[in-house]
This record gives sequence, C-alpha cells and structure tokens, in this order.
Amino acid sequence: MSTIGLADFERVRRAGLRTAALRIALLLGAAALFALAFLESRGTGSEVGALLPAGTSPIVVLDISASISGPTNTRVYTTLRTLADSNGTAGLVVVSDTAYELLPPGSPTQELRALMRFFVPVGVKNGIPAYPPNPWQQTFQAGTRLSAGLDEARRTFVRAGVDKGSVILVSDLADAEDPSVLADSIANLRRANLAFRIVPLFPLGRDLALWTQLAGADAITAPATLPSDIKAARAQEAHPFRPGLPAGLLTLAAALVLLLAVNEQFCARLPIGRRSRW
Repeated sequence: MSTIGLADFERVRRAGLRTAALRIALLLGAAALFALAFLESRGTGSEVGALLPAGTSPIVVLDISASISGPTNTRVYTTLRTLADSNGTAGLVVVSDTAYELLPPGSPTQELRALMRFFVPVGVKNGIPAYPPNPWQQTFQAGTRLSAGLDEARRTFVRAGVDKGSVILVSDLADAEDPSVLADSIANLRRANLAFRIVPLFPLGRDLALWTQLAGADAITAPATLPSDIKAARAQEAHPFRPGLPAGLLTLAAALVLLLAVNEQFCARLPIGRRSRW
C-alpha cells in the first residue's frame, strides 16, 4: 500500500492533540453544567422551591399560640401540605411561650400529615368554621415568644450536626418580646449559616414591618394579606407560594448554550469540498 508523505506532520499532530484536549474539557464542562441544571430544576418552578432555599435541610417553626385560628389555619394546612407533598425531609418545632421539638431535622415530610388534620375545619359553629381541639392547648398557656422557637431550631441543627439548614417560621408574627431579642435570634441564625424564611399568617402591619426590617423582604415567602374578594382569596390560599424567576437555572442554561457554541466554533469538523473532476 502506498502512502502520501506529509511535510509538517508534527505540527498537525500537536494541533490534533490540542483539539482533542479542548473537546474533552468542553465535554466535561457541559456534563457538569447539565448536572447542575438538573439539580437546580428539581426545586425550580415549584411551590416547595419558592418556600425552601435550595439544597437546605429545613426545620419548620410553627406558631401555635392562641392567635392562630380561623383563616390562618388554612395557610398552616397549605404549608404543611406543600412540604408533605415534596416527599423530602424536614424537622418541626412548635412554639408559643416556650418551644418544643416534635420532629428532628431529616424526618420524612410525610410525618407532617399527622398534624394537618388539626388545621382542617370539622364543622361550622355560629357561622364560623370549627376546628379540632389543639393538642397543645393545655401545654402552651402564656404569651408568644418566637425567639424561643428560632433558638430551639438553631440548637436542634447543632445537635443533629447539620451544616446547611434553613428555618421556616410559620406565624402571625405577634410577639410581646423586645425587638432586640428577636434581632439577636435572627443574627444567631445567620452566624450559624442558616437560611431564614417566613410564612406570614396575615400579621398586623406593624408586626410585618418589624420582621421585614429584621429579616429582610426576601425572607417573606407568601402574601401577607388576603384579597377582599372571596374567590380571589381562595385562589391565593390554594397556592400561596409563587415561584419567582429561576435566575440560577437560567444562568446555568445560558452557560451551557455558550459552551456548546464554543464547541461548534473551535471543534467542528473541517469542511471538505467535493472533489473536482478532471
């Protein structure tokens, strides 16, 4: 078999190695971006994704003080249902004047279904929905100290050795404590690298303003008021957690498209024209 000599074979060989290395690097980068985009998409566009910071192990701090009743029960139920339907994990701390850990972090969210029945009306009394007796009614008697719930959640994470956690406060935000005490509890969460979110149970304006100042507007995960129209209110409370723009997913998708464009630009096959006939 005859061969055709190539005067600059070494130069062509080096170029081929560079192209092969670039292709491998781009392939690995594309695979990594695709994996990250897949993980990001699992919580993006969903109600649980709007409720929970991505990649965190949550603890729900549930306010069960006497002021939690009526329409607030519907939102508590929806919050528990959203978490239970996620088939993930979550801890649970209940709080009024004191705090008590009911579920440790990492518990299956299906465990929350046992509590949901206490927030579903069983009838109507004098035109007002009647709810089952609260199992903590006799345990929590005094006022509300939400700082106790936040502190208990933080200590629970420490005991469990969880590195990346989030605290979800479900409350009407009514609290008789000095604001400095609440500020210290929130600051301690941040020092422990714990994300903080609030599900507001239709708080008074002054209470909402205080917590927004302490925790930031981004911490509020759902509308703080009910629409005056009954139909609109029911629609809102059926799905109170509205996912925002998936900035992280869009960034990863744009990076993946850019990587594919680079691959086409530098690693595409050389076009070979049709051989002319003599």
